[in-house]
Amino acid sequence: MTPFDPMLALLAKEAHVRPPHVFHCLAALRQMGAKFRPAVYAEFAGLELRHVERIMATLEAHDMLPKRAIKETQRGSRIADDLTLSADWKLFAERERNWDSDAISAEFSLFHDYWRSQAGQRGVKVDWFATWRNWVRNSRRPNGLHTPVRENFDARESLQRTAALYERMGRADEAREIRARLNSNIIPLIREAHRGAA
Repeated sequence: MTPFDPMLALLAKEAHVRPPHVFHCLAALRQMGAKFRPAVYAEFAGLELRHVERIMATLEAHDMLPKRAIKETQRGSRIADDLTLSADWKLFAERERNWDSDAISAEFSLFHDYWRSQAGQRGVKVDWFATWRNWVRNSRRPNGLHTPVRENFDARESLQRTAALYERMGRADEAREIRARLNSNIIPLIREAHRGAA
């Protein structure tokens, strides 16, 4: 894949990242194979771990994840017929999208039915929790109405990191704009960030 491959833009849009992030992550996966460590790469690339996980899940969904990047000891499996919504799966959906219990249960039912109906290799996954996390992030279900205070701080920190990244990239105007908006009023900015993530 070249930096100008049209597929790159589609993958980036699905993973909610920029095309260069997908390109460089894919290159690192191909080069490092089973030695690739998402957390280490995220730190190196100035990304958050969730961004790298999204890229990898998107590549896996399109059968583009390099085979060497999957340890030989890991074998995929089909989703269990009796899989239930565990506490950690529910907690992730609450934190990521602020859904209430009913919304999470409904989304889990869709997730479970969808993957049970997938035939062949497409229905086989190495990490079902990672598949759930990607499903939750990409769901079209609206975010919950109330944003916990903890998430407000997470959004602020994320925007500060984005401004710092822009500065490192030489995009000073965009960095100043983000910092000005952060200093003026954080609440509308957080709401806008959550709408953009939906």
